[in-house]
Amino acid sequence: MLDLVNSGFSDQHIALQTIFQPLNNNEYHLRPLQKSKARGNREKRWLRIYAIQFAANCFVVTGGAIRLTLNMEAPHLQEELQKLERTRQFLESHNLREQTDFEYLEI
Repeated sequence: MLDLVNSGFSDQHIALQTIFQPLNNNEYHLRPLQKSKARGNREKRWLRIYAIQFAANCFVVTGGAIRLTLNMEAPHLQEELQKLERTRQFLESHNLREQTDFEYLEI
C-alpha cells in the first residue's frame, strides 16, 4: 500500500483508488466523502482496510478488520462502520471535502 501512496499522483494506473472501492457494492461513482474499503489481492481476502474517500486517490483511513462473514453484523465490524460514519461526519462538519482542504489542517 505504501508503494501505491508514493506513486499515486504520478501514475494513475497504479494508485490507491485501484485497490479502494465503495463500501456498498452497489455504488459505482465517486460521491462526496464516500465510505470505502480495500482488500488484499489474493484469493482469500479477509483483511479489510476502511477509509473515507474525499477526492480521487485521496483517502482518510479509519481502521481495518478481519471479515470472515458475508455481512457486517459482527461487533468488531459494527465498530468499524461507526468509525467510518464518525469520520465522515467530522470531515463534513469541518467542511473538509477536497484535497486542498487538508493542506493546512492541524489535527
